[in-house]
Amino acid sequence: TNWKLDLNKKPPLIRKGKIANPDATFTMKDEHLVKVSEGKLGMQAAFMQGRLKIVGDFDKAMSLGKILAKIQRETK
Repeated sequence: TNWKLDLNKKPPLIRKGKIANPDATFTMKDEHLVKVSEGKLGMQAAFMQGRLKIVGDFDKAMSLGKILAKIQRETK
C-alpha cells in the first residue's frame, strides 16, 4: 500500500496513494512500521538494520522519526 504524507501541512496530511515528486520515499514491511509507530523501533535503527529503505532526502526522512517520537511522548 502506498501512502503520501505531507509534513508541511498543519496538521500533517496523510492519504492513500502516491505523490508525483516526493522529498523521500520509504519502503518497509507493515510489521516494522507498526513497531516504529509504537515507539518500539527507531527510524535510524530500522534503517541501520535494513528494515527501512529510504530514497531521496535522508534528513527530511529522519524528521518523520522525530515527529513519531514526539507523538509517542504526548500520548503516554
